[in-house]
Amino acid sequence: MVLVKDLLVRMRIAQNLTQTELAEKLGCTASHISIIEGGKSSGRKKILPSDDMLRRIAQCLGGSPLDVQRRTYQLLLARAREVCSPEVAELLDDQILSGMPAAFLERVRQDVSQYSDEELSRVTDQLQLGGRLKQVLSGIGRLSQAEVARLAQVLGQSSETYLVDAGYLSESARLLFGRNPNCVNILQIFGSLRPETQEELLRFGEASGSLSVTDGARLPASHE
Repeated sequence: MVLVKDLLVRMRIAQNLTQTELAEKLGCTASHISIIEGGKSSGRKKILPSDDMLRRIAQCLGGSPLDVQRRTYQLLLARAREVCSPEVAELLDDQILSGMPAAFLERVRQDVSQYSDEELSRVTDQLQLGGRLKQVLSGIGRLSQAEVARLAQVLGQSSETYLVDAGYLSESARLLFGRNPNCVNILQIFGSLRPETQEELLRFGEASGSLSVTDGARLPASHE
C-alpha cells in the first residue's frame, strides 16, 4: 500500500523540489513538510495532512491541469486508505491508483478533445458515470468492460479497438471480428444493451467458458 508520506516524497523529487522550496510554495515551514514526509505520529495518533492541504500540495507541484488532477486523486486516495478500516482499505487497491492502460487513455483523450465541456457532460450523463470519466482520464480509477464498450458506442468509435486498448480484448480476437465479413459486430450490439444486461452477459460468458474477452476471446463454435 502506497502511503501519503512516500507518495509526497516521490512527487516532490519528480518536480526537483526540496522540502524548503515546497514549503515556500505552500506558505508553511520546511519542518512541517519534514513531519508529513517522515510520517511521524503525535502520541498514538498518526499525523496526516488534511484533504485541503493535499489539494494545495498537488497544485503547488505544478504541471498541466491533468497532472494536478491526477496528483490530487492519488494523494486523496492514499490518505483515505490510511484513515479507513483495513476492510475498506483493501478495496482502494493499487490498481485504482494505477488507472487504465496508457494506450486506452491516450486514445480516449484524443477522441473527447473534440467535445466541448457541455457536450462531454452530456456524454457522461448518458453513460451514467457521474464524475468518474474525468477521474479515469486523469489516470485514476478504472472502467469496466461494459463501460468501455458503452463509451466507444457513445463516442462513435470502435468497441473492439477500445476494448483492446483497455486490456479487455486480445488483438487476435479483434482481428477475428474484422476479417470475417459474415461475423455480426457482437460488441456494437453488446454496447446497445442496458448496463444491467451487459454485466449479466459478461458474468454468464465467463462462468460458462463460452466467452472470455480477457483471454483470447473464446467464442462458441459457429454452425452454418
